[in-house]
Amino acid sequence: MDSLNPELSHLDEKGLPKMVDVSAKPQTDRTAEAEAVVIFPEDAWTKLAGNGFTTKKGALFEVAITAALMASILLIVQRSSSRVMIALWVGGTVALLAFIAGPLTGASMNPARTLGPNLLNGMWATLPFYLASTTLGAWLACDIKHQFFPDRSSTD
Repeated sequence: MDSLNPELSHLDEKGLPKMVDVSAKPQTDRTAEAEAVVIFPEDAWTKLAGNGFTTKKGALFEVAITAALMASILLIVQRSSSRVMIALWVGGTVALLAFIAGPLTGASMNPARTLGPNLLNGMWATLPFYLASTTLGAWLACDIKHQFFPDRSSTD
């Protein structure tokens, strides 16, 4: 191996990650865990506060709101084929979440409602947090649905 540490086959001679051919390995079930740390610079917080961003926990609320909305959509689509029932369920979920979380974060739950005005008003600083929180919320919803409400027709 050409790695600095011969035990780490995924590193090149400079210690950087590299692709490794694993096609000869047998297929196995594996579990992976990931963790992320977001470093929030003080100057970014100052700019956000100047634009009306009032809580440091807003991103967590947005993750929870998105997860609840997406999980409810995934569940109702799995359990009902009635378009009317799906529309009522999703509309009711949006109304409930907006009522509960609206005063805390604005609870946009609609990318066009957040991205359009922010882009047009030059409020670039909030966009990474919105995009990250909604992505994490959707990911969390898919994981919750997969873990607790698996699709009956699925084989995994």
